[in-house]
Amino acid sequence: MSKESVMTYLKEHNNMKLKEAIEIFKKEKGAQGNAYDWYRRSAKDSGKVFLGKKDLDAFKIGNTWHIDDRAFKEAIKSHQKQMKLRKKYTEDYSKGIYHGEVGQVIEMEGGGYINYEGFIYAWDDYLRARKKSDGEWYCRRCSSIAKEEHEKSCFINNDYYRCGGECTLSKIYCQNCNTKIDF
Repeated sequence: MSKESVMTYLKEHNNMKLKEAIEIFKKEKGAQGNAYDWYRRSAKDSGKVFLGKKDLDAFKIGNTWHIDDRAFKEAIKSHQKQMKLRKKYTEDYSKGIYHGEVGQVIEMEGGGYINYEGFIYAWDDYLRARKKSDGEWYCRRCSSIAKEEHEKSCFINNDYYRCGGECTLSKIYCQNCNTKIDF
């Protein structure tokens, strides 16, 4: 295929170079910071790249990877929507307002939480990365820090890591409002 016919094809079919798409995407707030080679490798291995929580088909014309321009624009919109939700969830969390259903993970700026019956398990990405804390239980009803009980005392991992098998979480309870869950 000649260079002119490739350019005509690209214009007619609304495709864009993967490298240009990655440069645009990286400018979005909260966009993952993977190197272009990571996306190229993904395109080669699976024929897809992951942008804005979307898998986009990638294809090669000549020596250059491309993606569909319309799909890219949808991925950008999806990412922007997710960032707005993340901001709202973060603001609501600071007010003691929790979103989601049991089992659902809610992403916030700098962390997140997972919903359990009557409780949430929340974490801070910064503290997790530095091995200062992997998270904390909170009561959904009154937002107080909840307590844990284990079937067997865990003395090996009590400084940071959750137990990896020496003990089993058997109960979570709130001393403030008496909400509890037994496992």
